Amino acid sequence: MRSQQTGDNVPELLKESIIHHVNKVISEKDIHSAPMSGTTMVLEALPLIRVLMYHGEKTIKISRIFVDKKDAHQNIGKSLIRSLYEIAKDFGYRLFLSSMLEDFYAQMVARGAKVIEPFDTLEVTDETDLSSHF
Repeated sequence: MRSQQTGDNVPELLKESIIHHVNKVISEKDIHSAPMSGTTMVLEALPLIRVLMYHGEKTIKISRIFVDKKDAHQNIGKSLIRSLYEIAKDFGYRLFLSSMLEDFYAQMVARGAKVIEPFDTLEVTDETDLSSHF
């Protein structure tokens, strides 16, 4: 594990770490990344996931996570969230989930995600249970 990365190369290292872990979980080579502004970047592996990195705020937001019904119950979503949470933590960033379906939102609250904006934004913390069993 990295311990609190610093320096100008953090955004690039963070992006590469996220791409590596998304590829590992979904074997998806078609991941697009683009800067949105000087300190914000978006990564997408559509339709599965959309990740926004706000480097100035040291936050990562998963604004879309979608698992096809045929792949449901294989822990793909939780595995991605768990991987991205560990990466965020390694770099000293916080991880948020937003724009979730109601059932997924309720499941994540039951798993201990911290409510930031009711029915919209949750924060994944060490207390969030991202295990496959619950």
